[in-house]
Amino acid sequence: MKENWDELIRQQERSGMKPTEFCRAHGIDPSKFGYQRWRRKGAQKKERFVRVDSGAVTFVEIVVRDGVTVRAPLSAMKEVLEALDASRS
Repeated sequence: MKENWDELIRQQERSGMKPTEFCRAHGIDPSKFGYQRWRRKGAQKKERFVRVDSGAVTFVEIVVRDGVTVRAPLSAMKEVLEALDASRS
């Protein structure tokens, strides 16, 4: 049986049940459900860069995952993004 993971995830979210409760009630392997949910949420976040019309913008602020704010001149943005990317490794 091939599960329709998108539909199952929507049903779980609408149900108000915790994922483990939903899985138990529907005979679904919780680890498979968790993996499919993680995969789909990650796919929504794949876009890493957003095109910006710089116009009169001279500084840009970026809030990274840990809540740290980086403020830099637009002219240095490439270097800032490369440094942030390298720090994740």
